[in-house]
Amino acid sequence: MCGPVLIIPLCLPAQVDAAPMDVGGTIDLAHLAEQVEILRDPSRRLDLDAVLQLPPQAWQGYHDRILRFGYSDAAWWVRLNLRNGGATPRHLILQVGEPQLDEVDVYQVRGTQTVARFQAGDQRPFGDRPLHSRAVAVPLALEAGESSLILIRLESADGVYDAAALGLWDSGTFEKKQKQETWLWGAYYGALMALLAYNLLLFAATRDRNFLYYCLYLGAFGLWSFGFLSGFGFAWLWPDQPSWNNAFDVLIPGLMQIPGTLFVVYYLQTRQRSPRLHRLLIALTLLVQIPSLLLLVQTTGAPQLHAQMHLLTSTFIVLHSALTLLYLVAGIVVLRKGFRPAIYFVLAWSFLIVGGLIINLLRLPGVLPVNWFTTHSVVVGSTFEFLLMALALAARMKQLETDKRVAQASEQALQRDYAQTLQQQVAERTGTLNQSLDRLSAALDAERIAKDEQRTFLDTIAHELRTPLTVIDTIAQNLLLDAGDGDTATLDRYAKILQASQRLSGLLDHQLGDDRRSLVRNQIRRVRCDPAVLLQDAATAAALWADRHQIRVCSDDLPEVVFCDPDLTRLALRNLADNAVKYTPSGTRIILLGGRGGSGGVWFEVADQGPPLPAEEVEQLFNRQFRGSNADGTPGKGLGLALARRMIEDQGGSLNLTTHSCAGLCFRIWLPGPDAGDAVGAP
Repeated sequence: MCGPVLIIPLCLPAQVDAAPMDVGGTIDLAHLAEQVEILRDPSRRLDLDAVLQLPPQAWQGYHDRILRFGYSDAAWWVRLNLRNGGATPRHLILQVGEPQLDEVDVYQVRGTQTVARFQAGDQRPFGDRPLHSRAVAVPLALEAGESSLILIRLESADGVYDAAALGLWDSGTFEKKQKQETWLWGAYYGALMALLAYNLLLFAATRDRNFLYYCLYLGAFGLWSFGFLSGFGFAWLWPDQPSWNNAFDVLIPGLMQIPGTLFVVYYLQTRQRSPRLHRLLIALTLLVQIPSLLLLVQTTGAPQLHAQMHLLTSTFIVLHSALTLLYLVAGIVVLRKGFRPAIYFVLAWSFLIVGGLIINLLRLPGVLPVNWFTTHSVVVGSTFEFLLMALALAARMKQLETDKRVAQASEQALQRDYAQTLQQQVAERTGTLNQSLDRLSAALDAERIAKDEQRTFLDTIAHELRTPLTVIDTIAQNLLLDAGDGDTATLDRYAKILQASQRLSGLLDHQLGDDRRSLVRNQIRRVRCDPAVLLQDAATAAALWADRHQIRVCSDDLPEVVFCDPDLTRLALRNLADNAVKYTPSGTRIILLGGRGGSGGVWFEVADQGPPLPAEEVEQLFNRQFRGSNADGTPGKGLGLALARRMIEDQGGSLNLTTHSCAGLCFRIWLPGPDAGDAVGAP
């Protein structure tokens, strides 16, 4: 059963049985719509038989140059009577609308018989078309004296009807017209490709992201125009995939706004110049993608969204238009803030917006006149936009070059000021450095003089000490010889005097000799030494001061060789052993021992059974000129432990007090292995 038929007057009152149009002569009618009648089918369910049964009063006369149904959820029927009044058959071509029409059905009825039926549109395979034409074109054959009724059914899936011209030509005129249109479109796309290549070269040369984003926008616009606006994509690239037209119709325009917005925000620098407008541009760009994606899902056959088709289309158009207008507003705002290159940007987007506005208003009956400019407003507007945008990019490059020259001039001025300041600072610091070098040279000279004086002093001391030591040594030997078989205590005292004088003489000969002078040398000499010999030497030296002390040496765990400075190590061990004898009660035990340490090192310990130290004295024990409370009456200057630690630390080792309990004191020396420094051969 057919649905209701709603008649809406568009131009003139209804006409009944319009006279047929004679096509017997030369035919070149580009605006055949002035001769047709129309019928609105809100249910979209009327078929050919139902339409043929309608009374003549159901049809409405139409006197506009093109078919303009605007935004409508109905299907539309168009009726045209043709008559061949000539003496020969006529073969004509009827062209219906533009490539964007979704569904177009054309019927040729002669009397009560349908002699031809054609189905076309961008929602049907391109191969179903009787003629290879971007717009729907069908052949019509009329014998001499024959009349035919032409019925055309138009339906839009999204309720948007683009303005559709209705033309009738003979085959020769039609072919000529097709070639002219193809040539014009070729010139348009050639200019677009040249502009795209030019901007790509500029991007490759400058690495300016504005050129890249503009190239992406140009490419997306060209792809949309080629695939949808002109219909070449459907005709040449995907003729068997009509669903791809939906992607170019709804998805590409939405995605095209992404590089468009990126270009706008980077070209106008909206983040710095207008942060609030910048955020609005980004948000609206993302918002446009939602209805675009939903429309794509709907047009690919999601039934649950079919009822929302018109709402989504309207939402997409509103958001898309709002974003395009916002581009223009952003350009005006930035221009008013003093960014002069924005004037070309504003003009460019103005042309494109006007072109888009004209093509949308052209869909509405009687709003705008029909001419070449209005029907091609998008092409004209986009052409001017591309040319002006090229000027805008050139102006921006010029502005950047001007800014660069200003920055370079400022930088050169800063460099000159900096050079002058630097020269002054260099002169001042050079003077300061020369003064420091003079002071350093004077200090080095003073140090050399001090060392020379020190050597002279030590030579004098050594010379002056050797004479009395020789006397003491001679007297001690004579006393031992004269004592003969005297008492043991006397002989022991004479022996200690002799050993002490010999020890001091050995120290003078070894440390202050011409080939050593170890007290004034600057380098540590780590050589191979026998650690057991060093321990035994310290024990022997301490025995001179012993008062019935039990001195024991434990060297079984020591390695055969240790790398150290033997002179410094010997003095440090002697100092520790001497202190153990001097500050412990008579008859107590003193132990000297050693062993292997980590990483090839070695350790020595000197432990006694003397009284413990107060806690407050332990921290000061290694300070120079510090003497403990138990040192009363014992000769000394408080330098021994400080010097001993210095001798060990100069070799990379350590000297510490490890035990200070009631069981006595224990001092530990640790010396590193051979990897800590270069070792030379044994002395």
